[in-house]
Amino acid sequence: PTGQYFKNLIDGVLAIYRGMRLTLIYMFKPKVSEIYPDVKRPLPQRFRGRFAFLYDKEDGNMLCIGCYACVKVCPPQTIVMETHKGEDKKIKVDSYDINIGECISCANCVEVCPVGALEMTHEFETATFEQNELLYDMHMLAKYVEKPNMYLPPEPAKAAKAPKK
Repeated sequence: PTGQYFKNLIDGVLAIYRGMRLTLIYMFKPKVSEIYPDVKRPLPQRFRGRFAFLYDKEDGNMLCIGCYACVKVCPPQTIVMETHKGEDKKIKVDSYDINIGECISCANCVEVCPVGALEMTHEFETATFEQNELLYDMHMLAKYVEKPNMYLPPEPAKAAKAPKK
């Protein structure tokens, strides 16, 4: 019984020694932390932050065609869109709202969009104290782009002509 007591005591002292030794070693090494608000780490190219609702910079028209594909594919159902048929028989988007607080940044909406009207940005600082500030409309999500990110299917390969015999 006494031998076990001293063994436990020595093990405890050794554990404290190892922990304090490691602490003292790192205390005098140069610091590796970054000053976050001033120095931001570069994000990976495929980082998925808040998404943007794209508009054509030349004419200011939105790229969205109101197909509701993004609304249907959204897992938490955070996207709400309202449309109407215009005089030219084309669908016009009246409102496009999303609750960023409930969005899981899965990018399904971006992938399913047939015209590339949505894009994931590198913006991730969307924290707020008020929950109603997390409700974004199409004007708050607006991003004007030089060259629209239109999805164009690849041109079919031309069939090679068989040599004449």
